[in-house]
This record gives sequence, C-alpha cells and structure tokens, in this order.
Amino acid sequence: MVRNLEAKETLSALRQEARRLKAELALCQEQAVLLQRAAAQARESERERLTLELHDGAVQALVSAHQYLAALESQVEITSPLKPLVARALTQVRQALSEARDLINSHPPALPASTLASALESELADFRAGGSCVVEFVARPFRLEPERELALYRIFQEALSNVRRHAQAPRLRVELELTPPHVLLQVRDWGRGFDPQGADAAALGGRGLASMRRRAELLGGRCQLESSPGQGTTVLCQVPAGPWSEVELGAYPDSHRR
Repeated sequence: MVRNLEAKETLSALRQEARRLKAELALCQEQAVLLQRAAAQARESERERLTLELHDGAVQALVSAHQYLAALESQVEITSPLKPLVARALTQVRQALSEARDLINSHPPALPASTLASALESELADFRAGGSCVVEFVARPFRLEPERELALYRIFQEALSNVRRHAQAPRLRVELELTPPHVLLQVRDWGRGFDPQGADAAALGGRGLASMRRRAELLGGRCQLESSPGQGTTVLCQVPAGPWSEVELGAYPDSHRR
C-alpha cells in the first residue's frame, strides 16, 4: 500500500516536471522565433541602409564620372590616341552604373508599390519584357503587416529569379490569394524542371529555396517545392495572414494573362 502511494506520488511528480519542461521548451522555441525575426528585420534595415548609401554615394559618383567622360569624349579629336581610351572608360562606367542600379532595384528597401499584388505585377512586367513566356497572374490586392508583405515579396523575387535563370519555361502562372487565416503564394512554371534530390539541385536554386523556406518559417508558415524533369516546377508558400489584413476590392483584376 505504501509502495503504491509512493509510486503514485513519484509518477505525479514526474508528470508535473514533464509539463514544466514542456512549457519551458515552448517558451524557448517562441523566444528563438522572435530572435530570428529580429535578426531578419535587422538584416533588412542594414540592407536598406546600404542600398541608400549605394544610391547616394557610388551611383551619384558614377553618374558624375560618366558626364565628365562624355564631355571629354566630345572634345577629343577622332584621330587622337586618347579617343579609344576615353570610349573604353565610358563603356566601363556605363556597365558599372548599370550593375549598381540593378543591385538597388533587385533589393529595394521597402515594398516598391502600394500593395503586394501590384509589386508582384511590376516584377512580372519586367519578366514579360525579357522574353516570350506567357504569363498568368491571378491576384486581388490586400494589405498585410509590412514585415509579411516584404517577406512574401522576397520569396517571390527568388522564385521568379530561378524561373528566369533555369526553367526555360514557355508558360508561367503566379497566384496570390488571401484566404484567412493564411496567405497563399504559388509560382508555377511549365519549364524543364529538375530532380529536387538530384546532384544538380543545389545549382538549380537549392540555396534560394532554403532562403525562401526560412523566410516563410520565420512568419510561422511553410514553403515547399515540387519539380521533376520535363514537368516544370511549382513553389507553394503559405504563411499566416497576421493579426490584421485588409482586402481591397475592385482595384485590381482577378486575373489577367499576357
């Protein structure tokens, strides 16, 4: 009888300790997520600072150098041995200026449009201009917390970059949907696809996929990829809509295809 009572007391104590440890583990996990979000926000802030410094510093210096060289070129006689040197310097400055602007545009300090949907459409407009791929975009504008909008925008940028570099796709479909309590982003191409477990997976966007997954996880969501050779690739991202979201009706077409 005494042994049974002691055993029950021991079991009760173990259960209480297990509950305490479980609560501590949940708290540690919550704190880890908060720290990771803070680190991500700090990286975005630093990226914003560097982008602005690049624009106000190096880019402006390159613009001035280009103007001075262009003025010099117009004054140098065509038969002068300096003419090809100035022309070469002008070409190099133009290339450096173009690369600096591309870097700024590829990492804007904030969402470069009034809504996430319009920001994605702007990216797709540039994508359409660069090739013959048929692009479908299905979305309705809505607002989320800036942190969530920017994270989804970065995920989309990475997915679209992989399509541009690797897919050779004749068709692309992008869907952005708010279905409370979640936001769904899907990027599907009908390109050459690849084996996600294959030896060339890392070269075909493995690091970018890890980045997309991490961004989604920091928001409490998930990002997954499905692909196979010859069957195209689909990136599906689902994240919580957050404590507030607002659908803006009537300001954007449900679907358009170009």
